[in-house]
Amino acid sequence: FNDTATTEIYTLSLHDALPIWTIILSDRIILLFYGEGFENSGIVLRILSVYLPIKFINLAMGYTLLSINKEKLRAFSFVIAMAANILLNLLLIPKFSLIGAAIATVITEGILFISYYYFIARNFYRIKLPLILLKPSFAGLIMGIFVYHFKDINLIFLISSAAIIYSAVLYLVKSFDEKDLEIFK
Repeated sequence: FNDTATTEIYTLSLHDALPIWTIILSDRIILLFYGEGFENSGIVLRILSVYLPIKFINLAMGYTLLSINKEKLRAFSFVIAMAANILLNLLLIPKFSLIGAAIATVITEGILFISYYYFIARNFYRIKLPLILLKPSFAGLIMGIFVYHFKDINLIFLISSAAIIYSAVLYLVKSFDEKDLEIFK
C-alpha cells in the first residue's frame, strides 16, 4: 500500500496549490480569460476550485476499489453520489442558480469521497488522512498567505513565485523521502 499512499501524497501535493491560487485570484482569473461582464462568476470559480483536489483523490480511491475487486462498492458509491447530486440540484439550483449547481457539485464529490474512504478502510486499508494532509496543507497555507499578500502583482510572476514557495515548503518539511526525490531527478 505504500505506493498508493505515495500516489495520494503526490496527488495532494500537486493539486493542493491550484485551488488556493484560484480561491484567492478568482476575480483576476475570470477578468483575464473572460473580460468585463463576468465578474460575478468569481464566486462560482472559487466554489468549484475546491472540487479539484477531491476529484483527484477520488480517482485514486476509485481505482483502488477496482484493483481490490470491489467494483460493486465503487458502483454503489456512484449511485449514492448520483442520487445526492440530483437531490442537491433540485434543492439548490432553483434558489441559488449557478452558485447552487457549483455547491451541489462539490458536495457530491465530497459524498463520493466519504463513500470511497469508508469502503477502502473497511475492505483494504485505513488511509491516515491527517498524516497525508498535514504537510501539503501547511505548504498551502504558507503559499496562500504569500499569494494573498501579493495578489495585485503580475499574475504570471505571482503564480510562478507561489509554486516555488509551495515546492520549497514541501521540501523543507520533508514531504518527500529519498526514494521520492529520486523520481524528480
